[in-house]
Amino acid sequence: MARIPIYTAQRSLDTDRGGMPRVQADDHLGGALQGLGRSIAALPFGSRREASDDNQPQQSDDNRPQQRQKQRRQSQGNFGKFRAVADTQTALKQGYVKHLESIRPDGADFYDTFSRDIVEPEITKAVAMFPQEEQSTIRDIILGRAEPVLQRAAEMEREQSASFYEAETDRLAAGILDDVDPSPQSFTDARERLGELMNLSVLPKERARQKAAEFDKELAWTAASRIAGNEPGQLLNGMLGFQSPASGGEGGSTTLMNSGDVARSLTGGDEEAARIVERFIMKAFGQSRSAGEAGEAAVTTAAFLAPGRPYQLGDWATETTKPRRGDLVVLPNGGVGLFDRAADDGNSLVLTANRDGIPVLEPYDRQALDFRRVSKIPPEEFARMAETSRMAFGLTEAMTVTEPDPRFLGLSLTGRLALIADVARLVREPPSSYPGSDAPQQSEDEADGGWVVLDDGRRIRRIR
Repeated sequence: MARIPIYTAQRSLDTDRGGMPRVQADDHLGGALQGLGRSIAALPFGSRREASDDNQPQQSDDNRPQQRQKQRRQSQGNFGKFRAVADTQTALKQGYVKHLESIRPDGADFYDTFSRDIVEPEITKAVAMFPQEEQSTIRDIILGRAEPVLQRAAEMEREQSASFYEAETDRLAAGILDDVDPSPQSFTDARERLGELMNLSVLPKERARQKAAEFDKELAWTAASRIAGNEPGQLLNGMLGFQSPASGGEGGSTTLMNSGDVARSLTGGDEEAARIVERFIMKAFGQSRSAGEAGEAAVTTAAFLAPGRPYQLGDWATETTKPRRGDLVVLPNGGVGLFDRAADDGNSLVLTANRDGIPVLEPYDRQALDFRRVSKIPPEEFARMAETSRMAFGLTEAMTVTEPDPRFLGLSLTGRLALIADVARLVREPPSSYPGSDAPQQSEDEADGGWVVLDDGRRIRRIR
């Protein structure tokens, strides 16, 4: 019989060498218990000295046997209250550890069953040891001290539930992606099924949004891998938004030369980002005179927007305190972005690329930025920059820009360029020829299916 896995949250219980769980109480729980004696002592159960009748003289001798006996009884009573509360706290912590053993894979009802089966019986047992008139007060004290362990149970249920449903979401998405084939209809069907899956998601809203973005990118990668396994020439001949002139791309029907079209291709159709990129292209390179020149400008611009690949700026980028749209911005972390416009509170809006290579417009403190006015780059320097950019993306030849297949708009520009380089490399030479530690790693399970795991973890079908 298959065993249902239990998805554990990030918290775990320490164990000693004998394997017995050791409860780790929250710091604030220990602090709360330290004040328990003071709380009990403040209860209205008597005092160390009682006033005598108003008409009688106050007795000053506290050493009388009756008075000492009364004080002992009161101290014993207070100690009993402290012991009952402390013992109940210990029982609840031990009960929590025991209750974890029966937690459901999705964490459902963990808090309710812990409260019903552990907390209430322990409190009821403790309260029953006291006179009826004191029970309500004792119950309130114990419940107040039980709050940390109750919160821990609630957090455990939430964490277990989130871990379970995220793992289940990944499993179901993997099944959908596994059905993708090279056809456009297969891609469309998978996208609709993934959308339905995420619409039904019970994950936190922000995490669901992140997972949806991950699945969009994974779907594009999967479709590209399927195509690469059957007809890699399609990917190299414009499907990903770039093609080599050797494949017939120069002057092709889908080849782009207009700076606005090139900018929109670079930003995946984001019109606001495209306006900023277009201004940079026009300032730095001017209107391209050929498809090849437009491609060089596009790849060079992509390198500027790629995370972690800043250029050493030449004389064509001069310091300024009055930047205009499309000028360069040196960021506090040393990266480079494109200036858009001034914003409120002394900020500037700057177009950068996130870690996935997707252009994003973000505000930065103007005082922390270094602005560079962009002018036309000399042809010789432009040629060197274009070659450096191609090398950065692993491209061995110049590329022209095309309208990408809609299936691959979910990939960032840098992602599409990297995929082109991967496909071209796999077409040129078998994976076994890759030298040293740079060679893609291939598992036994993937070998028969022709799949290769690249250095960055991406999977692509080997070209036979």
